[in-house]
Amino acid sequence: MKLRSHLVLLIVVAIIPAVAVSAVALYFFAAQTKTTVETSLVDTARALSLAVERDVRSTVSALHVLAGSADLKRGDLRAFHEHAAPVLRAWPAWDNLVVLDLAGQEFVDPSVPFGAPLPKTHAPRLSDSAMRAGFAVSEVGTGPVTSAATIAVQVPVSIDGEIRYMLAASLRTDALAELLTEQRVPAGTVGTLVDRNKIVLARTGGGERAVGQPAPSDLADNVSEMAEGHFSTVRGEGQPVFVAFSTSPVTGWTIALSTPRDALSQPFESSLKLFGGGALLVISLGVVVALMLSRRVSSSLRSLASAAAAMNSGAPVRVPRSRVQEVKAIGEALLAVHRERERSEEHRALLLADAEHRRRAAESLNDVKALVSESLEPESVAQAVVNAMARLLGAPMVVLYRTDPDSSDLVLVSEVGAPERRGWHIPRATGTVAMALETGTPVQSADVLTDPRITLEDRLRADIERSQCRPAFAVPLMVRGTAIGSLMVGDGIGRIYADEEIDLAQTFAHHAAIAMNNARLYQELRAAYDKLSVAQQQLLQAQKMEAVGRLAGGIAHDFNNLITVISGRSVMLMRELGPDHPSRRKIEIIQSTADRAADITRQLLAFSRKQLLAPKRLNVNEQVRAMLPVLERLLGEDITVTFLPDVDSGTVLADPAQIDQVLVNLLVNARDAMPHGGRIELVTANVSLTRDDLGAESEAVPGPYVMLSVQDTGEGMDAATLERIFEPFFTTKAMNRGTGLGLATVYGIIKQSGGQIVVDSHVGRGTTFRIYLPSVAADVRPDAPGPNGSAAGGRETILIVEDEPDVSEFARDALVLYGYTVLSATSPNEALAIARRHRDDIDVVLTDVVMPGMSGRELATRIAEICPRARVAYMSGYTEDAIVRRGVHSAEIPFIAKPFTADGLAHHLRTVLDGEPVAAGR
Repeated sequence: MKLRSHLVLLIVVAIIPAVAVSAVALYFFAAQTKTTVETSLVDTARALSLAVERDVRSTVSALHVLAGSADLKRGDLRAFHEHAAPVLRAWPAWDNLVVLDLAGQEFVDPSVPFGAPLPKTHAPRLSDSAMRAGFAVSEVGTGPVTSAATIAVQVPVSIDGEIRYMLAASLRTDALAELLTEQRVPAGTVGTLVDRNKIVLARTGGGERAVGQPAPSDLADNVSEMAEGHFSTVRGEGQPVFVAFSTSPVTGWTIALSTPRDALSQPFESSLKLFGGGALLVISLGVVVALMLSRRVSSSLRSLASAAAAMNSGAPVRVPRSRVQEVKAIGEALLAVHRERERSEEHRALLLADAEHRRRAAESLNDVKALVSESLEPESVAQAVVNAMARLLGAPMVVLYRTDPDSSDLVLVSEVGAPERRGWHIPRATGTVAMALETGTPVQSADVLTDPRITLEDRLRADIERSQCRPAFAVPLMVRGTAIGSLMVGDGIGRIYADEEIDLAQTFAHHAAIAMNNARLYQELRAAYDKLSVAQQQLLQAQKMEAVGRLAGGIAHDFNNLITVISGRSVMLMRELGPDHPSRRKIEIIQSTADRAADITRQLLAFSRKQLLAPKRLNVNEQVRAMLPVLERLLGEDITVTFLPDVDSGTVLADPAQIDQVLVNLLVNARDAMPHGGRIELVTANVSLTRDDLGAESEAVPGPYVMLSVQDTGEGMDAATLERIFEPFFTTKAMNRGTGLGLATVYGIIKQSGGQIVVDSHVGRGTTFRIYLPSVAADVRPDAPGPNGSAAGGRETILIVEDEPDVSEFARDALVLYGYTVLSATSPNEALAIARRHRDDIDVVLTDVVMPGMSGRELATRIAEICPRARVAYMSGYTEDAIVRRGVHSAEIPFIAKPFTADGLAHHLRTVLDGEPVAAGR
């Protein structure tokens, strides 16, 4: 028989619908009853609040009446004392009644004889509030008569429109408690009176000890939020209670009624019992009938109900079998639902766990990103990364390494769980981090101690054995395809990391790599900026020096022409006048002045590195030894010169005269820095300089150098002086004590010789100049023989080509004195014309290098076509670069620099005539 037939019979005979309707009605009745009782309690609290307010207002009104008595108006305190005593007795709730002045001094107290000494009031000072509002109510205090808890009520007493006294009554809180007990409330209800500061003023139900104490926190919080309402809470003994409260807008006091929940549900329980009894009787009759009809299915239905309840609670479910098809189908469906619910719960739990993990990972990643953008300290970012990995993966050990750019070793940057590794440097081929670095991909190992792919050094193996973090994986820190470090995570035996966890570690490692790369880029940028600043300073200095050098080179030609004429004519004039002529001294002064002007011109050219040098292979030790006697006489007896040569000092290619000039200038400068005497130490040594030693902006090339240092014990120089020490015309000496060209000349000579000069000085600690000249192979060939000292005169014919008339005339007169036949031309075209007329007579062509229209070299080539046997000699007052550009400056081409003397010119031409012939066009 199918279940449908049983259900039809049950619906007919059962009274379940009626019971259900009755239950619903009972439920709504209970809810309505509860709401009514709660509303009633709130109304009761409001009524009690008004009653307390009324009681307080009665006290205030009585005090106002007393304050307006004729006795007080007249100031007759004795009479007032007599009238106040019966009033105090008529108000049993008053503990005391006093008259006090505005300072709190009591004058009248009906509880003691009039005239007895009275103290200042025991009640809190309320005079200011009373004067503003007409009355004031204090907090809970102690009564001066009965020592009971009281509340002071004060009103001002005005006499002739001026407040002279305050009239105060102490209202006992137990009287307020009695007021609370007079109201009809559910059994077990406790009434509490709380003042504005949430202090208990009165309490029923044996709560006298709570008077004066702070109100419960839940009551205080709700009263602070609203003036009237209700809430549910639990008492200290764990009993649920319903609390209704109302706050008086006048006094600010709150009445709270706490009723046990059991008392509120008592009407419902009574109705429930009545309903239950009736329903039980009806149901029993229905059950008897139903059992007769549905005995076969009742047990199965109860089993299904039990299974459904167990399913709802999550307990294991066993669905019983039934021969009723419908019951069986319901059981199978119920079981299927239960299984599906279990799967859904498991899936939901997994999703929630995964979502929480992703949330924490995202928060940690955002923190790391923020740190990367805010900080240039890779250590702090790395520590944040390892902390996040340890927290998110639950790993006991996380370490982060970076590669050392100098040694390629791995340097520990940050760690969690590996304090012993702080400060470690491990070889690049060690551990899982090494594999991640080499492959550029994540590497995982179930046991790093037994993994044949992994190489471990002894201390790393010992640390892993101690920590037992044998399963591990490492991910590289990649920047533009290059691994700059590695992040390693280790855990206990048996731990296998999922791909998502390794991907998460790779993401954090990427941001650690960004932080390290940012720090590196910042350091490189800072270094480049510093280098650029130095280069800019050097460029400005070089431009300034070049500008002065161009100026020096520009005026050198004109100065040399002038000096040639002045000096040469002075010498010739002194020869004509003889040694005893009265004007000879004046001419000597002219000559010495011209020599000084020539020296200054040479110094300017040396500074600008445009002078003409005659470099030779020379040994620096021998050059210094040869100059020592001269230097010692120049410096004086109060200065000691010590020479410490390197016995194997190399050979340099330099102009010996210029090296002597460098020594003189440096030692004279050192002497001037030691006005009271001192010591100078000369040292030579062979050194090898790299590009880093020379500096990127230096014109010198790396390689072997000979170093010559000059160290003194003088006053030293500050930083500002050091910056300008090689500037021309810069001097720290007194007026007329120096030209400011000494060190500038040294700088120019050394730079023109391909060397480097460095100065180190500190105020009070002396100065050291270090000169570096390129080392060359020693020259074993003997020096070429010099002039033989034969007479400079001759009978040959000399063609002088000079566009400066004074110089041309001086050269002609000088050579005529030495017996030569001289032909003069002031331009190249004139010289060519003379050469055609005297093609067989000209022995030497002496030509200026730089002339308008045609250079001396071009002129010599043209004359060689006319006079093939004529030799050529060049002269010039221009700087070296101007001469070199015109192809004249060569060791094989005779050349004499302006200014020159008559003797110098004659000897030079004699050498040209007596030497190996060099064709004019050469």
